[in-house]
Amino acid sequence: IKKRKNSDVVGTGSAEIDGLFHSVILPAVKHSDPEIRRNGIKNLGLFCLLNRETANAHLLLFSRALQNDLPEIRAVAMKILFDIVLMFDMRRMEFETEDDCSSSLNAVIALVRPYLDSTDAELRTASVEGFAKLFLADVISDSKIFSNLMFQFFNPFTQPMARLRQCLSVFFPGYALVKGINRPIHQATLQKCFLPTLRGILHAPSSSPLKDI
Repeated sequence: IKKRKNSDVVGTGSAEIDGLFHSVILPAVKHSDPEIRRNGIKNLGLFCLLNRETANAHLLLFSRALQNDLPEIRAVAMKILFDIVLMFDMRRMEFETEDDCSSSLNAVIALVRPYLDSTDAELRTASVEGFAKLFLADVISDSKIFSNLMFQFFNPFTQPMARLRQCLSVFFPGYALVKGINRPIHQATLQKCFLPTLRGILHAPSSSPLKDI
């Protein structure tokens, strides 16, 4: 599927891909073995990146996997949701349970945002990486989420999370020093989050790890 995604074939018009989808991917997604199910979810995500309609049809499945499955599978589902947001215009997509297609982006953001504060390192890292990508791609410019990423970088709780810290150490300079037409947007986001972030650190409760900064 990775090879197909980079080819000229788009969508599910290929008999080869359709065959893999029905005979391999879907059974793996429903499999009782966690490792097989994880790989099934991962490959379904790659399959969904082939076209918007396929991704739209499986948004609810990925959201349920994120909420209800094992942590390692939930992390994969979260990464897929971020990839779909990056690949497609979410304003033209909707969850099966929603009527307002314009709310799809907000729905996905609301779904993945709580994992920024997850106690599970893999889920927390996947969330931070995903939001960093959305900011760099200018999909979002939410100053509150950006402020949360700043907390993540300085919070002693995340010190053992090397991948998370490495991601943010590359993200912040890249975002702040960007050139071109999006530079004013980035500067405005940084300005909006600076004081709230500083206040959050200064007024953190005594039980908060932020007190150790």
